[in-house]
Amino acid sequence: MRGALGEAAGVRCLQWKSPPSAMNGGPVNLLPDLLDAFPPDDESPSVAGLLGRRVVLASALAAAGALALDEPAQARSAPLAVIYRGPASEPGTPEAAAWALRYRGAVRTAYVGPRQSRRLTAATLRGARLYVQPGGGSVEAAWPHLLPYRRTIVDWVRGGGHYLGLCLGGYLAANDPGFGLWPGRIVDYKSLRGADIARSSERLATIRWRGRSRTMYVEDPPVFALNRGARRVTVLARYRTGHIAAASVPVGRGRVTVVGPHPEAPPSWTKRLRGPRRWDPTPWIDTERTALS
Repeated sequence: MRGALGEAAGVRCLQWKSPPSAMNGGPVNLLPDLLDAFPPDDESPSVAGLLGRRVVLASALAAAGALALDEPAQARSAPLAVIYRGPASEPGTPEAAAWALRYRGAVRTAYVGPRQSRRLTAATLRGARLYVQPGGGSVEAAWPHLLPYRRTIVDWVRGGGHYLGLCLGGYLAANDPGFGLWPGRIVDYKSLRGADIARSSERLATIRWRGRSRTMYVEDPPVFALNRGARRVTVLARYRTGHIAAASVPVGRGRVTVVGPHPEAPPSWTKRLRGPRRWDPTPWIDTERTALS
């Protein structure tokens, strides 16, 4: 079923992939997959910081059944990034974004949504530097849940807030339906002539990120076309066809950054596709720095 976005409105962007478990007691790279080890609205220090302290998460969880961390003072003073978690996202996608944001420790993180302790309101956004709209299902299914927040989010961005849309969150930066924050059309990549993706399913694709080829997780990724005269656009990545896969643009006093592939995808999503067994943080770090700039 297609909506006002034509090719884009009916696509499904991303669904939860179950994390791996340890086998025969052997070591396992659990950090990218223990997404639910964090309380729903915590403001945890970075994963890099955890690694520096050599915290063994698997042992800690098995022994104590919980993860208790002392947050450093610099983390408490860091800007706040809020991640939408609710009916317009798929289980696991907000947690993946939150985990990736904690990697550098440049921001604090919290979830916002109708069933979170922090609601998606103008007052909540006033205290945040970054709003993240994560991956999810289809535009048609998600938009009715987000429509009541449209004016709140748009006003906040134009007043100086920073929006980061990942896959479905990228589609939702469009105008109809969507927040109307992207200066151009947003369409489904696989609908374009010459696209190397032909089906609506999870897969690995070659993305030219800042001119370098990288293998990245995608599922119905969007293309971000620009209106003639769009200015001050930073292109982060392109598909094999040359179409824009990730970009950032100033909007009012704020910024909008949209990404079609999933730089936040943990290894559990890529390993099942026989992809990289370790996370490549470079595209995510570039995305995060650009979104916050």
